[in-house]
Amino acid sequence: MPTATYEELLMETLPLFIETDEQYEHIGHRLGDLVGMAGNRTPDETKLMRLLAVLS
Repeated sequence: MPTATYEELLMETLPLFIETDEQYEHIGHRLGDLVGMAGNRTPDETKLMRLLAVLS
């Protein structure tokens, strides 16, 4: 099964400076999904998870 590249993950998630509750929830849900993957994350998913953690 092909895995998404970091660039593809960024395009899918569209991380940005959080200014609204909706944005916070979106980023929080995506971050939660990635955290829940634990040892099954790809290096690119881990990279995205770390970025989202900084934003949230």
